Amino acid sequence: MDRFPYDRRAVAWVVVALAGLVAGGGCKGCEAPHEAVADRVFLLLPEQAQTVVSLNLREVRESVLWKAVATVGERSSDDLTILAAVKARTGFDPLVDVHRLVLAFPEDARANGEFALVAYGDHFDERRLVAYARDEAKARGFDIHQEEHAGRRLWVGSDARTKRAGFFLDEHTFILGGGGWAPQIAKLAGQPRAALPSHAELSHLGKRVGTNHAAWAVAVVPSATRARLAAMPRFAATANISRVAVTLDLKQGILATARAELSTKESAQALAAQLNDYLREAKQSPKLLLMGIGPWLEGIAAVAQGPNVSVTMQLNPSQAQGMADRLTALLQLTKR
Repeated sequence: MDRFPYDRRAVAWVVVALAGLVAGGGCKGCEAPHEAVADRVFLLLPEQAQTVVSLNLREVRESVLWKAVATVGERSSDDLTILAAVKARTGFDPLVDVHRLVLAFPEDARANGEFALVAYGDHFDERRLVAYARDEAKARGFDIHQEEHAGRRLWVGSDARTKRAGFFLDEHTFILGGGGWAPQIAKLAGQPRAALPSHAELSHLGKRVGTNHAAWAVAVVPSATRARLAAMPRFAATANISRVAVTLDLKQGILATARAELSTKESAQALAAQLNDYLREAKQSPKLLLMGIGPWLEGIAAVAQGPNVSVTMQLNPSQAQGMADRLTALLQLTKR
């Protein structure tokens, strides 16, 4: 089985994020698709969000790579005890009942701990989850209390530094916010559709690459990051990247695509040339050849099209199974 590193306090926070069932029900104004956004989750995010990552756990769990990891990995006895206690007391299994996760954060998330985690799943019982979370919190010397924001019930942690709070929009959707984002999202969820932020850059990028993948990520590259890259000769070609999108599909083998949008056609050509140089070096690396990774790199190339650069890796089902077998062998070696 798969192994996930976490401690009991982290599990308590996941549970409390699931515990704040909204007093008034679902997300007002979010019932139908919105023509200005690629995914309705954008309607819930504060305007400061600059990176959004989505993971469809149902598809990921069906992939050969996940099955390889799950076969080799195993949970510790402490992990099993915690998960069994959560399921017994709440009816909720975090590794089965969560179907999709979306993570969003701003330019400098580390400064104030700002983030949003949106989870979609089943078997969320407010009463049982709150009771379990409060017991776990009390045993560790902190408190979880209830607050009202924009007509919604939030469950707020006593750590003023992290400013974390969780609440449910409906019986299948919950949100955990850090750095004060939870109250902001609660307010956004109750506003009329016309008043919601459009997240034009992120949403438009999401529309171009599509959001119906096993995993996808879109990001606006912060100016501070571009400045740091420009100061490093080895990464100077990446300093003109303004937006990035990554998609991963796992239904027919593996298809991974990365797309970078730059300011000019010339900068895109320079970046593509540099990436292809790195790929040539990797394909000739003795370490990678010994690991059997070389064949997976053969079909990868960076292509410049106008001011954009795309990199694609595609493995057919047979090649994907080969990668899974290789991964299984490597993981078994690390366990010895």
